[in-house]
Amino acid sequence: MKRPGMRRTLMVLTAALLLVALGSGCTKYASEEDLQNLERQKQAALSAEKKVEQLKAEKSDLEKTVAQKEAELQKVEAEKVAVTERKQQKMEMMQGDDAMMGAKDEKKMKDNMKGDK
Repeated sequence: MKRPGMRRTLMVLTAALLLVALGSGCTKYASEEDLQNLERQKQAALSAEKKVEQLKAEKSDLEKTVAQKEAELQKVEAEKVAVTERKQQKMEMMQGDDAMMGAKDEKKMKDNMKGDK
């Protein structure tokens, strides 16, 4: 007479051995080519990350330059407006002077005409 517990233990041990044998035989290790490809991909990723950081720094520099140029443009435009206003005032003053000169010349001409009589 066989013992039922022994049979069950034997089945469990057989299943365990079968799983260990199949599990260890199916493990695939990376080949040298796979390792080289992985290293190339790693280097490419690191290079891309460095390039991204470079481009971010360049973008930041360019944004600062644009801000400086915009501030300079506003300053120059304000100066242009001021110069235009001064020019306009000067023109108005010159026209006023011309009008005053014209009145003086007219008075002189009248005086000269009276003196000729």
